[in-house]
Amino acid sequence: MRYLIVFIMIILAINNCALIAVINNQQVCYDIDIADEAPALVVFSEEALASFIVDLDLETGEELPENTAVSPPVLLDLMKEKGDEFAKILDDISQYEIQILLTQVNRNSDGKPSFISEEYGMDTNKYFYPASAVKMAIAALTLQKLHSIAKADRTCVLNAAKSKNGSVGRAGFTIEKYIYRMIVYSDNIAYNRLYDFLGQQYINETLHNMEYIDCQIIRRYDSQLSAKEDRNNYPWELRDNEGELLDSSPAITNENIYSLRERKDMTGLLRGRARMTAKGLISSPKEFYDYNYMSLEVMQNILKALVFPAEVEKKARFDISADDREFLLACLLGEGTEHKYFIYGGAGLVNPDIEIYNKTGTSYGNIIDNAYIIDKTHNIEFFLTAVIYVNPNGIIGDEIYDYEKTGLPFLQNLGLAIYEYYLRANE
Repeated sequence: MRYLIVFIMIILAINNCALIAVINNQQVCYDIDIADEAPALVVFSEEALASFIVDLDLETGEELPENTAVSPPVLLDLMKEKGDEFAKILDDISQYEIQILLTQVNRNSDGKPSFISEEYGMDTNKYFYPASAVKMAIAALTLQKLHSIAKADRTCVLNAAKSKNGSVGRAGFTIEKYIYRMIVYSDNIAYNRLYDFLGQQYINETLHNMEYIDCQIIRRYDSQLSAKEDRNNYPWELRDNEGELLDSSPAITNENIYSLRERKDMTGLLRGRARMTAKGLISSPKEFYDYNYMSLEVMQNILKALVFPAEVEKKARFDISADDREFLLACLLGEGTEHKYFIYGGAGLVNPDIEIYNKTGTSYGNIIDNAYIIDKTHNIEFFLTAVIYVNPNGIIGDEIYDYEKTGLPFLQNLGLAIYEYYLRANE
């Protein structure tokens, strides 16, 4: 894992006065008092630190160079230009329910970023199942909740029961390990434990108060539980490394009912021509009113808030330390290419010039990637979030989806086409 530790000393000759600035992941802000010939020690606030960090290479700490401002590509035109790579998709593009959001990052001579977006098929009223792509939000919210608990940090151990009426066990992982496993390996058990730690009401109220509106996270990833049962949060305890109890919660039932049934303008909530159940094939669509949902825009905005906290509105920022933010970014960067759908298609060797911070999702025929992609060598930097639906037989739950032959190649080719567009533009 990589952590950004920045230490800067700036000596300013101002009337024989010296100003020494120190940044070392500190969050306390002191007033600057430049007295007569007296040096001032400044510890920057987290907000100031975030503003500084976003102008740095996430690995080396060096300032990022200015990149050339070019217009983002028109996505449908770009796919048509590539011909054979997208021929299968373009022949009947409507069946794939494709949505794409591309946000180009431009930097001025001071390294300050600005954003230009291009989209295709975007519709917040068109449902798709987000699958594991919601785990990024759960990780950020977990670190935020920790920040509000006295003496707690991500090295604390989370012990949780496995049922509403169960006793709290003592075999829990640290919060850090749960987040790492949930993001890097997409571990559903880790997700379920953090879902309990946060609570259904906290998750949704917090996201909505941060103005991430087009989302609801109301389900564990456990097929044995109903929507009603997932309103129950199992008991848990949070202990430090010495076993001291820092916080705990009994079993709680969320009395607020979150559902998409009130979204009369939303389409796609009845999916498929048939669905597979424990009783066999049923010839009617599967209902997704009471399942997780997150629009592409919300997904990308959450990622943007983690990468560029100083560039989003204050209420949209996660209240986490700079060190926790760097930890989460390191998890999103991950290792290898198995969970890198853009550019790599989930396989192959890593291009050392390209870093991809992302979270994918794959379920019920939907395949999603939400990524921040940066190539510091060629001054290429963009966010890309996309979903494609690949369920040719129209049956939900039979696990016969066209991920390998259609979904992954589409996302890989889309990422490559956009990356190569910027390579050509920067030549």
